[in-house]
Amino acid sequence: ASPFTMCKNTAAAPPAAGREPTMAAMYAKGALVNGIGASLLYALSLAIPEAVVLAVTLQLAVFLAHGLPNRSEEFYDISGSVTHFVVVAGSLGAHQRIRTPRQLLMALASTVWMTRLGTFLYLRISKDKKDERFDALKPCWLTFMGAWTLQALWVSLVQLPTVLINTIDDTAPLSWIDYVCGAAWVTAFIIEFRADVEKFSFRSDPANRHKFISTGLW
Repeated sequence: ASPFTMCKNTAAAPPAAGREPTMAAMYAKGALVNGIGASLLYALSLAIPEAVVLAVTLQLAVFLAHGLPNRSEEFYDISGSVTHFVVVAGSLGAHQRIRTPRQLLMALASTVWMTRLGTFLYLRISKDKKDERFDALKPCWLTFMGAWTLQALWVSLVQLPTVLINTIDDTAPLSWIDYVCGAAWVTAFIIEFRADVEKFSFRSDPANRHKFISTGLW
């Protein structure tokens, strides 16, 4: 059967009696999520059109080439990081101008963050082989596509400041505000890294399967 015609529950563990979503419900959910995501992406495209086009194109390409045919989320997270990188690199190269330290530092910070996060998430799914949060989405192509649409939106929103500053001639000198923001970024990066390590260790213990971590930074 074509992957575009599959909107039925195919999970290994069936839902409780009477709670299995109907085809109409799954299509409605998929249409709602994709509709909201597409609307917000359109709004963002009014400010950063090239970035939005890149984000949507890359996410749909990975979804259609691997995610949908294989009903797999294996490359979902790593494709998000690659999309972040392409959007940032594209914003730097799209306009020929001399780049200021602020622009370069923002691009560098984004690259460091996306590389760490993408590597961590890919290693996690390589170990776990799947992400159970996708089980309810994968039976229907439209609901599954919603995850990729929202990831394109997430990338566009997160990189909005970096893309915007790369579209202008940044003439303002560095000030104390820049240093405060830089210190806040370093602090947040360390917190995120530490929290991910804690959660990874927690999930590595078979006794914690299906449990939510409630200790440490989490």
